[in-house]
Amino acid sequence: SSHSRKLLGLGLLSLCLATAPAYAQLKVLFLGSYSQPGLDNTFADIMTGDARFDLGNSSTFAWADGDLPSLATLNQYDAVLAWTDFSYSTSMSDLLADYVDAGGGVVLSTFWGQEVHSILGGGRLETTGYNPLINSQFDAFSSAILGTYDAASPLFSGVSSLSASFYRGDYLPGLDVGATLVASWSDGNPLLAFNASADIVNLTLNPAAVELGHVTGDYAQLFRNSLAFVAQGGSPAVPEPSTYALFGSVIIGVLAIRRSRRQR
Repeated sequence: SSHSRKLLGLGLLSLCLATAPAYAQLKVLFLGSYSQPGLDNTFADIMTGDARFDLGNSSTFAWADGDLPSLATLNQYDAVLAWTDFSYSTSMSDLLADYVDAGGGVVLSTFWGQEVHSILGGGRLETTGYNPLINSQFDAFSSAILGTYDAASPLFSGVSSLSASFYRGDYLPGLDVGATLVASWSDGNPLLAFNASADIVNLTLNPAAVELGHVTGDYAQLFRNSLAFVAQGGSPAVPEPSTYALFGSVIIGVLAIRRSRRQR
């Protein structure tokens, strides 16, 4: 009957709307230097309260040269946030390049430019096509605030203020081939850029704000947006396949009802 068909359509729609999650949650790894204070506190400070992420299956790893996670370990995560503090390792650079080649996303942050790039000259992640920033400097100790930025970029969704007293800006202007600069510090040095394939972001700020007290403003949102961005290759979150199937069922049900009405 017409009433039964209406109930069927409404039931399918209710099932679709009630099914969660609508988007696949992302698993991330915070890959901080062994000498970086409060790695777990940094993770909690930045990641708490964002439904885009599967925090129960995300983790941290304190790395040092000679004590690196395996590629198999990294491949369990959708994105990795990597930074240094007196840990200089071309092996880490090579490992992250292998991870990106395998489909992962990487966010680099201070002191990557000052230490891995400037001191060592880099490893494979510093070759063309990977790190979007190319002019590192051994200087991350001056203050600056948020300068020019692309407010329409998904990387700056929910971000409008940022102020750092130090531990930031360890690159001078200059981009890798195909890379995109999204934001600069008030002194003109790059704040955030992503590479041509949108699977590496360089965010020139140390993430350990809760321990170091060097930054205020929307830094946590900026890190979260960056991790989501590289995990999805620059694309916005998309519904899971099961959600697509449910929407398809709703559409089929509605079309069947309309077709039945026309045939009366």
